[in-house]
Amino acid sequence: MDRIVINLGGGDWIAVTAAELADHRAAAAALGFGHNSRQQRPDGAEPLCTAEELAAALSVPKTRIEQGTREGKIPSVRVGRYHRYRRSEVEAVLTRATNR
Repeated sequence: MDRIVINLGGGDWIAVTAAELADHRAAAAALGFGHNSRQQRPDGAEPLCTAEELAAALSVPKTRIEQGTREGKIPSVRVGRYHRYRRSEVEAVLTRATNR
């Protein structure tokens, strides 16, 4: 049986089968973790999206999202050196702007 070796960081490694990896990913997604997990989290918090994801959802170029963020027009959350967005907050700002 082939095993996949995964670097956990800090010099730690783990070897799992493809089936075990799929099971772990499914469990993580059900709990609201993982790269492809965009559903509502169990704690009720809205998942954050990237500038690329927000741009695609709004059908605008990514550069427009980045410019709006720099100018303080688009609300964002800093995660390290990156900005992440809550779609509901951005949509609320857009709604207020269009209702003026």
